[in-house]
Amino acid sequence: MVSQLHKQNDSSFADFYSNSCWFVDFALLDINIADLTGSVIGKPYLTTVIDIYSQCYMGFCLSFKSPNNKVVTQALRHAILPKRYNSEYNLSQEWRTYGIPVGLCIDISNFTNSYSLQEKISQLGIMLHSHQTISRFKSNSSTEKLCLTINKYLSSNLQASGGLSGKDNFLTLELIEKILVRYIVDNFNQQRSIYLSVATRQQMWEAGLISPPQIIQEYELDI
Repeated sequence: MVSQLHKQNDSSFADFYSNSCWFVDFALLDINIADLTGSVIGKPYLTTVIDIYSQCYMGFCLSFKSPNNKVVTQALRHAILPKRYNSEYNLSQEWRTYGIPVGLCIDISNFTNSYSLQEKISQLGIMLHSHQTISRFKSNSSTEKLCLTINKYLSSNLQASGGLSGKDNFLTLELIEKILVRYIVDNFNQQRSIYLSVATRQQMWEAGLISPPQIIQEYELDI
């Protein structure tokens, strides 16, 4: 499946293929979230999982807590499992990416009690890469750019998505999650790859697979 896309890809990525290595990144969304009563809760953190080869978003997690073991586990769960969404998300495309990566770039050095997360990653047969490898790909991470784009995307799409409810003008975490899914599935993953202009990121991910993605049961991701 890698075939021509792999051969034509940027030389710095010649040793990679889809699901060979994922990058976990974090950023703070500059958006105030409220509960259903309209009381402001705070700004959420966005944890994303990116396939380094295709630059596709594999999954994400929204949380009010700074990045920790639980948040990373939830983001990986979303990335690893097949994703299906109902009509409420109003998607025109499918989020087809899933599977278990060979390697994972993530800096968990500042996490407390990270043993359980490292143990689960090891049980899944995933290799944790060094901090040097993380630094190497940090510049290719799109999470901060995604946050900036999402802020603009929100301001132009809130009315259309029904985000403003009468006299109570607020955003809920549920609405932000739907908008993020819609943007990633119908927009970002469908954009042309920065490494191969003839294919979208999702097409590059699909063509870059060397074997069918592994499907596991959701309980296998529990810590």
